[in-house]
Amino acid sequence: PWLEFRRVLFRSEVIPISDKNIKFINIADKDEEQYYHIFFDDGKEEINRNYIKEGETISKIKIKIDYQIKSFLGLFEECKCIKTISFTKFNRTNINNMSGMFIKCSSLKKINFNDFRTDNVTKMNCMFSGCSSLEELDLSKFNTKNVISMNGLFFESSLKEINLSNFNTEKVTDMTAMFYDCSSLEKINISSFNTENVKDMKYMFYRCS
Repeated sequence: PWLEFRRVLFRSEVIPISDKNIKFINIADKDEEQYYHIFFDDGKEEINRNYIKEGETISKIKIKIDYQIKSFLGLFEECKCIKTISFTKFNRTNINNMSGMFIKCSSLKKINFNDFRTDNVTKMNCMFSGCSSLEELDLSKFNTKNVISMNGLFFESSLKEINLSNFNTEKVTDMTAMFYDCSSLEKINISSFNTENVKDMKYMFYRCS
């Protein structure tokens, strides 16, 4: 199974899953009280029960996210059972924080960023940190003109090749440990990098063996 849920809690902060009760996704913004809407197996109707039966297997989920929500901080943090994430029909510009968005998603092999917009994002700290199974990553459509921090962006990533030739880094001030411990990395393209405003680069390529 791709995902297996033991329990779903609504009007709470997390959805526990069977993988050692690791948090799957924040469904509530406790400050604004805005909610994610969860759909299972491409169902057209939003689920309306509070609990998934013990041992029930879900092969696929669909998540519709309210437009008011602006931060994806830790959105998929430590989702160790997910292999693929695909963003489709997802074309918004109000998200400003993607720090730790996929952090420690250790089984994640592929992310499809179709129509994914990063126009107003200012923070990408540790966005792909600990993604130790990633096979490839296409970031060619990322708009990073407003990003200030890329600290630990690919920390402990398994990628062999990273192409950031489209990245605008004019406003970036922090690149600390950006590629730290990327021990599989063989090729990187940072030909477009502008580091005029960068104040910290320590450990940027540390242990890139």
